[in-house]
Amino acid sequence: SFFEISISNVDKSNITLEDLNSRISQFDNVGKLLITNSPTFEDKSNIFKKSIFVIGYDTAERILQDKYYNDSTTGALQEIYNFGCSFLVAGRKVDKEFLTSSDLNLKDNYKRMFKEIPEKKFRMDISSSYLRKQNGFKL
Repeated sequence: SFFEISISNVDKSNITLEDLNSRISQFDNVGKLLITNSPTFEDKSNIFKKSIFVIGYDTAERILQDKYYNDSTTGALQEIYNFGCSFLVAGRKVDKEFLTSSDLNLKDNYKRMFKEIPEKKFRMDISSSYLRKQNGFKL
């Protein structure tokens, strides 16, 4: 398995070289790391065909928003599906409720692409930004 860090993010500015180096150091002795310039999962699926992407609920929600795609969410999801990719979704606490992939507004034909990581196996009510900050990494 591989980890991927994209220097581009559809919601934020590109990460700096200093931040990238800090994030890279988090993966020492953890696994292989790939650095890309692929801000969307439509882009990532074209590079990493037949992959399973592990994401949080908040990211899954963004994947389903038209504003991230030139054409449409349906077209993007079909493209991701055509490349043989799918998602493992870790639930996230949103406001006071813990939401999982079953809470996503998915059309029936795309539900099979989003599998849930059971809450008992993975639940941390903290953000990745908070974790980086606690470990001394700049945001």
